[in-house]
Amino acid sequence: MKTYNNIHPNIKTIVTFIYSLIVLLLLSCGNDDDTASVIPVETPTASSLQIVSGENQTAFINETLASAIEIQVNDQNGNAFPGTTISLSVDEGTISSSTLITDASGRATVNWILGETIGEQLLTATAFGSDGTALVGSPATISAEALDLCQIFSSTEQLPIGPDAGTETISIITVNDEFLVTDQTIMSINLEHTWDSDLDIFLVAPNGLILVLSTDNGGAGDNYTNTIFDDQGSALITDGIAPFTGTFRPQDPLSSLEGIQALGNWTLFIVDDSGQDEGILLDWSIQLCRP
Repeated sequence: MKTYNNIHPNIKTIVTFIYSLIVLLLLSCGNDDDTASVIPVETPTASSLQIVSGENQTAFINETLASAIEIQVNDQNGNAFPGTTISLSVDEGTISSSTLITDASGRATVNWILGETIGEQLLTATAFGSDGTALVGSPATISAEALDLCQIFSSTEQLPIGPDAGTETISIITVNDEFLVTDQTIMSINLEHTWDSDLDIFLVAPNGLILVLSTDNGGAGDNYTNTIFDDQGSALITDGIAPFTGTFRPQDPLSSLEGIQALGNWTLFIVDDSGQDEGILLDWSIQLCRP
């Protein structure tokens, strides 16, 4: 008679498998529960909030940021989590919605119109889990920079004035922004020159328009020191006394520039119409405002 050890190897393997299967079945039947053990599956829940795009933008006051603010909510495993309510608030300006719900990709988007305060403005996003606990990263705050509608463009290039009669001094400020100028243009100038009445000072706009700022004023007095040309000045430049420190209305109103294109070269043009006396242009600036 053959023993178990003499059985063909293949048959031996099959017998061993059947024996093991019977043991497992017996163990399963021996459980108090009638059902097999089940590995619990973790239910996804909203876990984290993050602002993924739209940070550190700039725009002029009362204008919409170029890019929308995008907010992402993920579950505890880092996967996108839809259906989460996000509350939004800003300290300046307005937003397209104060409440957002994440889409299938776990994302929500909002547009932001900046307020009237120049400088940093803040947006805050807040979200909570189903248990009322704030999500990781919530509240999240980002900032945007609100720019003034008026910009000052300056030149500090020092140029000689005179001394020969008819000598022309030309200084150019190039504006690379494209916008229409309002009636809020203001200019300032600093120059040293003996006998101010020798000087004729003009502003030439990019479109060729020439404005007379001051001609033959100041008599034998010297210099234009911190001189501001503004249509809102209380006195005409013709009534001023050298060195014309303060704010004066120019001979031609700067409001004549309203509606022209700012883009291009703005030229300060100075003519010394008499010999002997000389000087130097120290600096000048022009404020241009957009609508």
